[in-house]
Amino acid sequence: RDVGYMDSSAIGETVACAKRVAERGGQIKLVLTPDGRPDAVLRIASLDRVFEIFEDESEAIASYVS
Repeated sequence: RDVGYMDSSAIGETVACAKRVAERGGQIKLVLTPDGRPDAVLRIASLDRVFEIFEDESEAIASYVS
């Protein structure tokens, strides 16, 4: 919610971080508001298929346990 803009460098770094985390058996989940620009950029780039995207932080945290 505090990110107002994501360029290609930010998207690339997010994907690179996700790869490093996955190599260690982890996951990165994102919390984004559906009306924000980063959410639209990630969906246009089809990265909503790579990352689980949540609107609420508590839901994202709870998804790690389920």
